[in-house]
Amino acid sequence: MLNPDRLIELRKKNNYTQEYMAKKLGIDRTSYGKYETYHVQPANDILVNIAKMFGVSTDYLLNNTNIPTPINENQSKIKEPSLNEKALKVYDELKNVGIDLGEISETEYKRLLLFIDRNKDLILERTVANNGK
Repeated sequence: MLNPDRLIELRKKNNYTQEYMAKKLGIDRTSYGKYETYHVQPANDILVNIAKMFGVSTDYLLNNTNIPTPINENQSKIKEPSLNEKALKVYDELKNVGIDLGEISETEYKRLLLFIDRNKDLILERTVANNGK
């Protein structure tokens, strides 16, 4: 479901009016206004056009992520590292603290990232505790 708060925030951040947004999307202002109040969900093509206007992903607009990942690198305002780049960074960091995982597959990298993401608070807590010893 479209997150109206994000839509409003992005619109205001770009100094756009509801009238301007509606005109760019080819709809009337009243229809656009309903997107910002949970009354109506935009059609997929309109959602994609909104994402393009702000340089964010539809996932960001739909509240599926908190990272406003750009639609493509040419429009990039923020470039999120790929999963493989993240996994390699984690792998290198583990190696630096003496944990050698040897050769692991991309699937294992993904599992490692998922584990770390789900347990990051505990990992940070233990890292801080271990550094204090």
